[in-house]
Amino acid sequence: MNGSVDNEYRLRLKKASQLIHEQPGCLVLLLGGTTSAGAPSEAASGLFYLQQYGLPEQSNIRLEEQSKNTLDNLQNARQMLKREKIDQVALISNRYHLARCQLIANNLKIKHTLCAAESALAINVATLWKLMIEAAYIHWFVVGKNWARLIGNRRMLGRVT
Repeated sequence: MNGSVDNEYRLRLKKASQLIHEQPGCLVLLLGGTTSAGAPSEAASGLFYLQQYGLPEQSNIRLEEQSKNTLDNLQNARQMLKREKIDQVALISNRYHLARCQLIANNLKIKHTLCAAESALAINVATLWKLMIEAAYIHWFVVGKNWARLIGNRRMLGRVT
C-alpha cells in the first residue's frame, strides 16, 4: 500500500467502523505491514481512513504493522489478543477470503466470529479469480500442515498451529 485504501479494504474498514459505533470501547486490531519502503503500513492507512470518516474519540485501536500476509496477520493478532487478555474476536474480511481466515484462525486456536465486509458476494470474473487463488492458498496450507506432521517438522508446525 502507498497510503491509499483500495475498495476492498475500504469495505472492511466501513464494517469495522460500524462495529465500533455499535460497541463503543471495543478493541479493534488493524493488521498489515508495508509493501514498499517509506510507505505507510496498511494498518496505519486504515487508521487514517477511519479517522477521516468519523472515528469516535474513545476508540480503542491497536495497529499491527509487521505482517505481510494472512498467516502473519493472524499470528501477530494472536499475540496481541493474549497481551490484551481478549478471548474472542470478530474477523472482518472480504467474503472470498473468509474461508482461509477461518482455517488459519482455527489452526492458531483463535476463538473468532467471521464478519463479511460486503452484504453479498459479487459474482463476476474478478471474484471467481480471487476464489480460485484462495482455494490454492487453502490447499497449500492444508498440504503443508499435513506434510509437516508427516515428517515431524516442529518448526513448520509451529508456524501454523
